Amino acid sequence: MTPFPEVIATLKALQQRGYHLIMMSNSSWDIIDANAAALTVPFDVWTAEDVHAYKPDLHFFRTIAQEYGLTTTNHWHIAQGYASDIVPADQLGWPSIWVNRDQATPTTVVRPTQMVTTLDQVLPLLP
Repeated sequence: MTPFPEVIATLKALQQRGYHLIMMSNSSWDIIDANAAALTVPFDVWTAEDVHAYKPDLHFFRTIAQEYGLTTTNHWHIAQGYASDIVPADQLGWPSIWVNRDQATPTTVVRPTQMVTTLDQVLPLLP
């Protein structure tokens, strides 16, 4: 898959700011490896295959949280998936940024901490 036009530059900017980038995907390694390589920025990559669970299962999120010591105050969950990412992030109390490219209406009362329409719009929101 080809990344959206602003994605690589935004990921590089986040990396230059010292952010540790972690990709959490419902994919498997036979697919995700090429997708991650297309981003050209180093990531830690976690797949459903690694965790033995699919998002939005909280086991997926808790496994990664335990591995990195993620808390409600030391990271941001940034995702395009509303039901698969924003809803479980809310359940865990994690701050989140929903990349709502289609400007969809949330399907539940859960609201992300912030909402943007392109990934580069997260830059002014993060130190």
